[in-house]
Amino acid sequence: MKRNKQGLCLWVAAACLVMGSAGARASLVAPNAGFEDPVLSDGANVQGTPVGWTRSSEDDTDLGTMNPGSSLFSPEAHGGDNVAYCFENCWIQYYTDETFQDGVTYTFTVYSGFTGSGSGGAQIQIRDITDDDEVAATNFNAQADSWDLITVSYTADSGDVGHGIGILIRSFSDGGYVLYDDVTLTPEPATLCLLSACGLAIMRRRR
Repeated sequence: MKRNKQGLCLWVAAACLVMGSAGARASLVAPNAGFEDPVLSDGANVQGTPVGWTRSSEDDTDLGTMNPGSSLFSPEAHGGDNVAYCFENCWIQYYTDETFQDGVTYTFTVYSGFTGSGSGGAQIQIRDITDDDEVAATNFNAQADSWDLITVSYTADSGDVGHGIGILIRSFSDGGYVLYDDVTLTPEPATLCLLSACGLAIMRRRR
């Protein structure tokens, strides 16, 4: 019986990992996470809030969507053709239709680069829409002519349940544009699944 219960735990654990991996691929950010809307030719840009996002900037000329091409940013876009850009102090937000679930870890990732010399200060946040507050943030320096993957994670607790989930991208750059591409926000419930399933098996074994 002991072997059967251990085997069950391992089988359920494997199933949880498979489901967790599948869930991690389902980003909550849509539909313009890669800033491909609108279609732009090389070197073209559109000033103003990227499609599907909300603006938190005093001046619409501070942010927008561009197709940098190799002439403006040598690596070009990280994925597709377009990127979002922010100049100096501006930020954009995205509000998902999802709410926090107890014990689930949410991971927000974005690729970032910089068009000026040196680096550009920036920040990404996971936000509680209901309380209008950040729950996790990462500060970083976007690097010139390079794409770097920036990540921040937050594990929700019982006090977060039912609260709306949002993300924010912010620039503090001086003298250049911070670029953003390929945004994802993924829930990762696999750990919870493992703990609950194997914990139940252990409790039964002790009986």
